[in-house]
Order: sequence, then C-alpha cells, then structure tokens
Amino acid sequence: MRFYKIFGIIQRILINFFRDYKLMLITFLAPLIILLVFSITYKPDINDIKIGIIDLDIQNSSQLNISASLSQILKEYNKKISIIQYKNLEDAKKDFKNNKVDSIIVFPEEINETVYIKLSGVPIEKPAEVFLYVDESDKVKSSIITESLESSIIKFSQSFGIEPAFMLKKDSFFYKKADSQDFWNAAIIGFSIFVLSLIFSISLISNEKLNGLYESIISTHMTNFEILTGYFIGYLIINILQIIILLSIYIIFFKAIFSLSIFYIFLFMLLLSSSGTLLGILLGNLTSSTIRSFQIAVIIILISLLISGIFWSTSSLPLSGKILSYLFPTSFAIEAIRGITIKQMSFIQLFPNFLILLVFSIIYYLIAAIFIRKTID
Repeated sequence: MRFYKIFGIIQRILINFFRDYKLMLITFLAPLIILLVFSITYKPDINDIKIGIIDLDIQNSSQLNISASLSQILKEYNKKISIIQYKNLEDAKKDFKNNKVDSIIVFPEEINETVYIKLSGVPIEKPAEVFLYVDESDKVKSSIITESLESSIIKFSQSFGIEPAFMLKKDSFFYKKADSQDFWNAAIIGFSIFVLSLIFSISLISNEKLNGLYESIISTHMTNFEILTGYFIGYLIINILQIIILLSIYIIFFKAIFSLSIFYIFLFMLLLSSSGTLLGILLGNLTSSTIRSFQIAVIIILISLLISGIFWSTSSLPLSGKILSYLFPTSFAIEAIRGITIKQMSFIQLFPNFLILLVFSIIYYLIAAIFIRKTID
C-alpha cells in the first residue's frame, strides 16, 4: 500500500476544506446549532394542564360536593392543573376537540349518595365510575393527568378514612383505540413527505446544474417566475406520487381509513410537500455547491425533527421550543394530521393550519423566485 498517495488525497481534501470558508462555517456551526436546539426541546415542559369537570350529580352535591372537593385536591396535588367547569358534555367535548382542554372528568349521577352510603358503613355493590376522557396518544400529558387523578382519589378517600367509593374509568370521545403508535404514525407520514420533497428537489436541481441544463434554461428570456413555476409543478407532480404511496401504506398497514379524512390528510401533505419542494429549489439556488446545499438541508431536517412535535406534542415544549416550532411548516402539518386521525377534527377546525401552510409555500415561492438566477458563490 502506497501511503504517500493516500496522504496526497488526505492533504488535498483538507486543503480544499480549509480554503472554503463557507463550508468550514457550516461544518463547525451545524453541531452547535443542533445541540442548542436539542437543549431547549429535549425535555417536555408541561406548564398548564386544563381539565374540564362535569358533575352530573350536581343536584345532590350539597351532601359532600365530591366534584368540588376532588377538584381542589387535584389542584393542590399538581400546581400545573387548572379546572374548568362545564354544564354539559357537548360543550366540554367541543373544547376538548379544539384543544382548549386536555381532558374531561365526568362525575356520574348518584356519586354523592354512593360515597355517603360508604361513609355510613353500609356495604355497596360496586364503586361508582368516574369517567376520564383523555387523549391516550399523547403519553406525556395523559400519564400526568391519570396519575394525578388516581392519587387525588386515594387522597380524597383517605381524608374520610374509607376505601375508595368510586373508581376511575378511562375512555375517549374519538378514535377509541388511539395510542402512542397513532401519535407516531401521524408524525412519520407528515415528516417523511417533507424530507423526501426537500432532498428530491435539491438533488434534481444539483443534477441539472451538473449537466448544464439548468444554465441553459436560466440563460433564456423566461422570467424568474416562469422558470420557478415550471420546476415547482414538475417536481410537485412527482411528489404527489410519493404522497399517494405513503398514504396507501398508511391505509393498508395502519389505519384502513377510506373516508373523507384521507382527502384532508392528502391536502395537508400536499401543502407540506409544496413547502419542502420550494425550500429545496431555494437551497439549490443559494449555492453552486451541492455539498453545502445538502449540509444546510440536513441541518433543517434535524432541527425540524426535534421541534415539530414528532417525539412529543409541540404544546409540551418549553416556550423557546414552541417559538422555534412556529418557524417550520412541519409543526403545523403534523398537528393537523394528528387532529384528523386521532380527534377526527373537521377541515374547518384545521383551517388556520391550512392557511399557515399556504403562507409558508407563498413565502418560499417568492424568495426562491428572487434567487432563481443567483448563487452565493
């Protein structure tokens, strides 16, 4: 083995690297940026948990007022919990669906009488059932809420020196079998199409630059918007095929949903794919170096991976993480897809997410149009 030739290759790589200050800057800043983002997002920070309370036995609450007593114990047990009283289940269900409350506790009829009988020493046939409606797909919040309520029930019973006269029963308003797998699946299909469209568009732009095709197009009398629109639509058609493949796999292996919900998911994925495609075209034109384009893309992908709500809901992120998540379209798309698949939210309810994703695409389109004939170099 001729080590002097190996050394020659190493020497050439290092010399070229240290001569390219832009590549050096990206190389050294990338790990610092990733670590900074990770440090402000790695640990969920649940600052406010809103629990709705419905007392169906309100007419008998004067005896023991269990719902009020347990609500007070809940707030004392976990300072992050706030209580919202509802008169009927429909209003509570609506707010739960719109993410205004994190869970609903329903106290059944005759619960006060059941506890009163227990206190008098008379055996009861079975404990009363207190229903807890919670989103089981969000394990962070659901575990905190469940543990707090179970502990509060025990503490309430101990204050009277009796065994619990009522038991906790968990249920869901929406997708009954929702769990952490659904939480992940919704994020995976959204994030996957963003990554695919971003990398795909950068790769094709770089390939056309290498073959000289891109230079021949921008040297024509076509306007920037004409060139960008042609590339965007061409790439987007291919991305649509990728979306169809992803959704087909999702339907067959995970959900088997054949309702209108799939069309809504397709719509949000299409907007997210548009953002990824336009961002890829933009990065491909910001620099003539394919390496730098891909380095920037990898940084964007890693940051969005951490702050887009893939590992935990964006509502569970610290304030700095929440602010950062607003800068990426993936956060709004994943939130919308989860709302459709888990909470069965309508398009009207998710229309703000639709508008925000549309604004992201418009902004990327306008910026990409400016740089379509320019490079950093």
